[in-house]
Amino acid sequence: MDQIKTGKFIAYLRKQHNLTQEALGEKLGVTNKTVSRWENANYMPDIEMLQLLSKELNVSVNELLAGEFLSDEEFRKRRMKMSSLFPKRARFPSRKEKLISKRNGAKNIQRCLFCLGFF
Repeated sequence: MDQIKTGKFIAYLRKQHNLTQEALGEKLGVTNKTVSRWENANYMPDIEMLQLLSKELNVSVNELLAGEFLSDEEFRKRRMKMSSLFPKRARFPSRKEKLISKRNGAKNIQRCLFCLGFF
C-alpha cells in the first residue's frame, strides 16, 4: 500500500465526482482538512472511513488502498494475496468433540491412577 498513491487516487476520484474537499468531508462527516490530509498522504482513513469513502466514490476498498482501478483479474489476485496474509479463523470444537475429549481425558486419569495403584 502506497500512501501517496492512495492520496492522489482519492483526490482524482473526488474531482471526477465534481466534489470539493469540503463537500466530500460533509458527506463523510469529517472536515475538509481531514480530506486534504488524506490526499496529501499525511494521514490514512481508518477502515470504517475507507468503507464509506469507497461507497461515496464508487470504487472498492481494495482499489482505494491500491491507489488505482483494478481489473477483475487483478482484484482476484490481490484478494488472494491479502487472504494468505491472515491466518484462518480458529475453529471451535463441536459439542461431540468436547465430550470425546473429556472422555479421553478421564480415561487417561484412570490409567494414571491405576498405574499408581489406586485401582
